[in-house]
Amino acid sequence: MGRHLFTRFNRAATRPRGRHRPTATAVAAVASVVAVVGASACGDEGGAATTDPSTTVASTSTTVPPMTALADADVGQVSVPPPGSFDDPARLVGVRVGHHDGYDRVVFELEGDLPGYDVAYLEGPLYEDGSGDVVETAGTDVLSVRMTPASGVVLSPDGVEEIYKGERRIEGDGDPVLEVVSAGDFEAQITWGIVVDRQRPFQVSRLESPNRLVVDVANV
Repeated sequence: MGRHLFTRFNRAATRPRGRHRPTATAVAAVASVVAVVGASACGDEGGAATTDPSTTVASTSTTVPPMTALADADVGQVSVPPPGSFDDPARLVGVRVGHHDGYDRVVFELEGDLPGYDVAYLEGPLYEDGSGDVVETAGTDVLSVRMTPASGVVLSPDGVEEIYKGERRIEGDGDPVLEVVSAGDFEAQITWGIVVDRQRPFQVSRLESPNRLVVDVANV
């Protein structure tokens, strides 16, 4: 979730002819090239730089290790309390899952202010909000994502207007996300389950324009 260049410099030795001596300009030019090459080599010895996952870094000989994009990833719970008012919950308008080098990304796109959230691996099955029924999943390791206050519908005197019109079960590529499945939209709380092949480190971030809650799960 720019998100390194190894440069080799070979200089053939030259033997002066007669009493000829290199000019000051030539000496300065060679010293400048050697200094640049030396600086490049030293930079690589310090380790690969951390990159933003949305940025591609060009390289002639190597690739930044993909896990640098998830330097803060862990398997522990990540939680941010909801804002003070529940009067105007965020509206879920889209859910997407994508595969990237080093991580799979699940995006929850919302309208309105970003809600509070709780993201954690479940110790048991995924239950549906409201009914309490077990939600069938493609695997047993589920990363639960709860957003509060949030909803995929708008209630009005005329009835219920559905804002989120996407799929309730979205298939992943299986490495590591098997699927992303809805587990309820009840009393200003939305719950989704990210089903993975096994518990892996993850990290959560909030993005704007448009507002998104993003969960990145390591795939290395």
